[in-house]
Amino acid sequence: GTLPAGLLWCLAPTADGRRWLVGTGPDGQVLRVHTEVRGDLEAEVAVDLDATHVFAVLPLADGDFLAGTSPQGTVSLVRGGRVVAAVAL
Repeated sequence: GTLPAGLLWCLAPTADGRRWLVGTGPDGQVLRVHTEVRGDLEAEVAVDLDATHVFAVLPLADGDFLAGTSPQGTVSLVRGGRVVAAVAL
């Protein structure tokens, strides 16, 4: 299928195994891709970060996730589609 992003930097399965988190560039989004769909992939924006590239995502057991960006060099905790904490490295 086609994903709505110029670059795909990383993939990580969510805890339920039916969705994947995908870090993108140059728009700095994390997409949630549903893999149990027949035909074309279904992707939704999980978060739109104030960054240009998301190089790392780490799904957490409760559905939240961490996202690492570049060149800003931040790690953000995303909960419910919003950044609730961030730190610059």
